[in-house]
Amino acid sequence: GVTDIAADSRGENIDARQLSVLEKATGENYQNKVNGTTDPLKNAAVLLEDEYKHFSDFIEASLLSQTLYRDDFATISLTMKSDYSGLTLNFDDFASHLESIKLTDVNEYLHLRKTFYALFEYSPSYSDVREQLGIPSEQSFFGDDGNNTFSGSKMNDYIWGNKGDDTLKGGYGSDTYLFNMGDGKDYISEGSSNAGDIDTLRFGEGINPEDVILQRKITTGLKAADSLIITFRDSTD
Repeated sequence: GVTDIAADSRGENIDARQLSVLEKATGENYQNKVNGTTDPLKNAAVLLEDEYKHFSDFIEASLLSQTLYRDDFATISLTMKSDYSGLTLNFDDFASHLESIKLTDVNEYLHLRKTFYALFEYSPSYSDVREQLGIPSEQSFFGDDGNNTFSGSKMNDYIWGNKGDDTLKGGYGSDTYLFNMGDGKDYISEGSSNAGDIDTLRFGEGINPEDVILQRKITTGLKAADSLIITFRDSTD
């Protein structure tokens, strides 16, 4: 374990516990190439912290694929390569499974895609299918029951505030926002001027078209704005 390691014992640029995890995983002790010291320099620490994030996501995905999402990932099967040189993984049934739950449970759909992407972090031979079926953690923002504030990347993000009154800013890219009944009063801000950026607001199961009330609010003056206010019948959201 690393719980007995002081966070600042490897200098001020990195959490020593995270570095220790990477060292144990690789079987090598870290050493700077510049001066041979074992405390990471600032630029190196940024790269190491990023690698720790990817590794921790991989470990979490490995556990989820064997527990909570075991039945989902069981749809991935072994098959013979086309040239009969060995075995490979077949993702056809998994892809079909994703498409089916996309229509019934968007929350699980997004979490499955995020888990899939992290699970194949260290499998370069499956990089194409990973990009096709998965969602990078850098492009997925899932909130909790509190009042969250998310600012997306410049790519195509998936943003779900969950419960609470959340502030969601997708930025550039074609972003997808998810809203379920009971998710509170969310504020969505989009400022992209790219014509190719097409954003989507996807409502969860149980929200019917006849329940949705749309209002346009135009504010003039120094804080001019053109807003679309969405409310629901018999709801405080």
